[in-house]
Amino acid sequence: MGELRRRRPSDRILAVPLFLSEGYFTSVVIPRKLQGLECRYEGKALMPHVRITDWVVRQASDWLAKESKKRGSS
Repeated sequence: MGELRRRRPSDRILAVPLFLSEGYFTSVVIPRKLQGLECRYEGKALMPHVRITDWVVRQASDWLAKESKKRGSS
């Protein structure tokens, strides 16, 4: 992050770790690692977002469709 800060000193940095649920890592580990750095971190996770189920189903459906095409063309 130091290199990014040197190259773009006036930009704001937003830390967005990808976690499905909130817990120890989102509330303790990540904030500890970001201590002393000038960045914004909300501590939010993907769940319990109301649309997460739709996203998971869409991802699985897309993957299954690709796999089906692969097997059909073999």
